[in-house]
Amino acid sequence: MKKMMYLLLPAFMMLMSCGGQRTEKPVDGNSRYEFADSSVYDGDWKNGERCGKGKMTWNNGCSYEGEWKKDKPNGQGKYTWANGNTFEGEFVDSVPCGEGIYTWADGSYYEGEYRKGHPNGQGKYLAKDGSMKEGTFRNGWLEGEGVAINEFAEKYTGTFKKGLPHGSGTMEFPNGDKYIGSWENGKREGHGTYLYSSGSRYNGNFHHGQAEGYGTYTWENGNKYEGNWKHDMRNGHGKLTTVDGEVYEGEWYNDNFVE
Repeated sequence: MKKMMYLLLPAFMMLMSCGGQRTEKPVDGNSRYEFADSSVYDGDWKNGERCGKGKMTWNNGCSYEGEWKKDKPNGQGKYTWANGNTFEGEFVDSVPCGEGIYTWADGSYYEGEYRKGHPNGQGKYLAKDGSMKEGTFRNGWLEGEGVAINEFAEKYTGTFKKGLPHGSGTMEFPNGDKYIGSWENGKREGHGTYLYSSGSRYNGNFHHGQAEGYGTYTWENGNKYEGNWKHDMRNGHGKLTTVDGEVYEGEWYNDNFVE
């Protein structure tokens, strides 16, 4: 049985300090100003505050270019970190809020809705390794309906809780296998059906991602086992019926008929 890994999208708060005390009040209009810590703002001013359009470059290598109001980023803008990561979109009082796109230096990105600096609402995350998450995000996690593809090309479609499959959903594997059923915290849990690309199928109970409890396994040749399972193997009482009419009913241990 296969396992899928999920990533938490990083939430962030913008560090938009004024860059140190000003030595004198800047004039209204458009001008370049260097702060005491060597950070620089070049743009519009109003009543001694950054207001309008402008670019702020901090002494740590980070920068913001876009709209300002009341001395803070407000409106459309782009924030660039010293490591090359960027956020471009809407800001409210220095914090991403509204539509935006966060791009990592390696080309990975999240595009969608933000609230209070976190991915909240509809969005899509695409990583450099090809993994993808799309759906409803809440504080950086996929929550509710969504689709995710991991780095192994395993695709899950269904409901999520804190970024993990939880509830009802379908997992499709690159070899053609498919699981349809219940999930809990990223693992198959409860009733479900696992369809093998060979034509075999298991229909029954799962626990911690493995067949456990009562279930029916039907081979592609028509043989059928009905009974108890544990650790993905026939364990406990069960009955195997072959296409030739042979019946083995009794106790099983780790896929072997005992009596």
